[in-house]
Amino acid sequence: MQGLFNLNSKISPTNRILLGYSLLTAAGLLILFGITTLAKNGTISLDVALLLVAGLIILFFLLSQPKNENPSSKNINLLNLSARENDVAALLSQGKDNKSIAQELFISENTVKTHIKKIYTKLEVNNRTQFVKIYLTEAHHPKR
Repeated sequence: MQGLFNLNSKISPTNRILLGYSLLTAAGLLILFGITTLAKNGTISLDVALLLVAGLIILFFLLSQPKNENPSSKNINLLNLSARENDVAALLSQGKDNKSIAQELFISENTVKTHIKKIYTKLEVNNRTQFVKIYLTEAHHPKR
């Protein structure tokens, strides 16, 4: 479904992931603030209600975005990752957290952390943002 606010064609994959994280965090904070205020006071003011609605709108917006086409593992072999590291890297590039990756791959969170450390070492990066940038760049524009 092509929506009025489809980000996929207008923003690079790396920036789209970063924007998604930011919007999801903002939505969560707005919703949490509204619910906390309601629980604490038994009622909410109009401005808090508007913040709660804004959080829900942001969340709906994120959920309505078309799914990204994920890079295939065969392209990522150019990064010299093991098969299991490729699996973890693919899920990591989708913005999944360690717990979700562990559940999907049927491994422990500690094993996920170990794979991520090895991936970061091989790619000479220090965090997820740097990883995603290199991963998506290599997946879509491999050097030959």
